[in-house]
Amino acid sequence: MITGAQIGWIAGFLEGEGHFRMLNGTPGVRAKQVERGPLERLSSLVGGNVIDKPAPTERNQPYSNWGVYGRRAIEVMMTIYPMMSAKRRHRIGEVISIWRAVPGKGWHRKLTHCKYGHPFTARYWRTSGKGQQICMECRELYAQKRRSERPVARTLGG
Repeated sequence: MITGAQIGWIAGFLEGEGHFRMLNGTPGVRAKQVERGPLERLSSLVGGNVIDKPAPTERNQPYSNWGVYGRRAIEVMMTIYPMMSAKRRHRIGEVISIWRAVPGKGWHRKLTHCKYGHPFTARYWRTSGKGQQICMECRELYAQKRRSERPVARTLGG
C-alpha cells in the first residue's frame, strides 16, 4: 500500500521530471534522469521499467529512462492529478480524455472498424464483459441470418 507521503513524492518527482503522453493509442508516463536511484524508487512504488541509455553525444552523460504504459499509466495519472500544477493537470486531462474516447481495452482500443468495415462508433459498437468490441451491425446481420435458418414451427393437428 502506498502512503500519502509516497504519493506526494511521486507527484513532486513527476511534476519536475515526468512526461505524460499518448503513443500509438497507448497512454504513458515517462521520466528521464542521469541519476538512476529516483527512477528505481519510482519503479518500486508504481511499477514500470528502468532502462539505461548510452550518452547521445560525447558531451552528454549516460542516462536512465523509466516508463509505465497503458491502464497502469492512467492509474498513476489519476492518482497524482490533484497534486500537479495547472499545466500538468491540463496535459494529464488531455491524455485521459483521448484514452477514454477510444473504445475497448488493450490492443482492441486501436481498432476503428470491424473486420467487415463497419465503423466502431457509439451507435455501432458495444464492449463485451471481456473488453472485446462487438460490432452491432454485424451482430444484427448474424441474428437475421440465424432467424431465417430456423425451421418453421409446425402446429399439431394441422
